[in-house]
Amino acid sequence: MNTRLTLSGDEAVQQDMEDRVGTFDPAEWWKRKVPSLTETANTNVANAVDVKPATLYNPYEGQRSSSRQLDETVDEFLQRLPPATTSMSQGIPWIYVANPFRKAKRPENDGEFAEAPPDDESNWAQFVVLGGNLLEELKILRHDIEKEKPNAAKATITKAVNPEKDAIVHKLLQTAVDLGCVTGKVG
Repeated sequence: MNTRLTLSGDEAVQQDMEDRVGTFDPAEWWKRKVPSLTETANTNVANAVDVKPATLYNPYEGQRSSSRQLDETVDEFLQRLPPATTSMSQGIPWIYVANPFRKAKRPENDGEFAEAPPDDESNWAQFVVLGGNLLEELKILRHDIEKEKPNAAKATITKAVNPEKDAIVHKLLQTAVDLGCVTGKVG
């Protein structure tokens, strides 16, 4: 079936259109066509594979007095054990929250919980060295400022040290992230 279209325009335009139709290769056009975002999204949705939900794990499960449970939302947990106002006691030596996607050891015999295992990519030895160097740098800095201002009040020394301390703390945190050493407690 050969369908002929009626083209508008002068003879030159009509001739140009007919030449283009004669040389048009639809297969080649589809190969070179850049899909729109909508087309890409639709393709991704059509090809999506059902991802099975992760099995959550909590070494503190059952220890409701001092830890977040898998069945409670963050809001429920914070209402039950607000960090700012929950006092330390025999039953609550620490507020524990586990990463539910990483398997950690069960509680040890003395009732204390083990920390989550380090990531495979973490470099704790290098972090201990670099972190120790940064803390030593802060110690030397404070000592130098105290030497410069021997009769200054403690608040004056602290005020002078604080900007440098903040920079060193930032470096320390960045070093921990860079070396994959972010597992543990924050007090």
